[in-house]
Amino acid sequence: MDQPKKLSVCMLAYNTSAFITRAIESVLMQETNFEIELLISDNNSTDGTKDIIKQYQEKYPAVVKAVFNSTNIGMSANFVNTFKRCSGEYIAVLDSDDFWCDPLKLQKQVDFLDANRQYGVCYTDCYIVNDNGDKINWDEMDYYRSQFVSGDIFFNLLREAAFIPNLTTCFRKELIKDALEKEDLWYFEDWWMWLYISSSSKFYYYNAVTSCYRRHDNNISETRVAGKELWLNYKKKSYAIYSNVILHFNKVNKRKLTNYENQLIFRRILMLLYRKQKDFTIKLRIFLLVFKYFPGHKFFMSLLYQKIRRKSMKFFFIPSYSIDYLIDYLLAGDIQLLAL
Repeated sequence: MDQPKKLSVCMLAYNTSAFITRAIESVLMQETNFEIELLISDNNSTDGTKDIIKQYQEKYPAVVKAVFNSTNIGMSANFVNTFKRCSGEYIAVLDSDDFWCDPLKLQKQVDFLDANRQYGVCYTDCYIVNDNGDKINWDEMDYYRSQFVSGDIFFNLLREAAFIPNLTTCFRKELIKDALEKEDLWYFEDWWMWLYISSSSKFYYYNAVTSCYRRHDNNISETRVAGKELWLNYKKKSYAIYSNVILHFNKVNKRKLTNYENQLIFRRILMLLYRKQKDFTIKLRIFLLVFKYFPGHKFFMSLLYQKIRRKSMKFFFIPSYSIDYLIDYLLAGDIQLLAL
């Protein structure tokens, strides 16, 4: 039986035969004073990706561990199943179309996390590259870089003002143990995971470039639906995600919140109470939090007044299929779904 490794690298694969070799090589080139394992889960690729994985599995049996799904089980299920197979104390994530460019990435991150138990996640900056692996300019990246922060970032994530590039991260496996039991919440994998972890642990931004995110038409990590379909999928899962995150935060948080933090929690509670939800027990548990996080009558009345005024300004930009989008905008602000 294989001994547990210090760190597990999770790699999802689906029809990335043109890129996966570089992804795997970037893991194998890591210089560490501890053992790692590379867990690759192929989601029934049809383009030769499986053959490449098998070659590396045969060449590096002590490091590369592969699973070949007989059917495409979906990205969320593939994500969760791969995490559950990790034996490492730490987990790093790398999609099979991206790659790491710093051979000391994992060593630097593990050294930091070993020395700073109060931090659960260490992440870095990344380059944006094209199909050939050449750096390209992506205007949105400057905006996302402005959101790189360290410390307690739960409320930054709650108001969608923080950004964590998955391929740059290294985090403690113990922090997602309970979250893995809620498989239905992993629709937007990173969104749920980072919200959950940040409710009980700090994040550290290591100011260096260690990774390369490849932008092309079939990115593993990008949502490939748009418009109404995207919104309907988001709507189905967002209630469960936000309600579980709020309830989990309420359970684990021990510090006194600022007025601003109370207000953010209260906004999310209002959004959850407005949504139609058949699970009365969850709805009741959320409702009881109104009294704990109520930010005061002055703020509440000001919130109603401001949002009603803004309603007419934004109405013509809301798709006709989604009046719920308007309510969510009024209560919680714009929703960002793009992630690396």
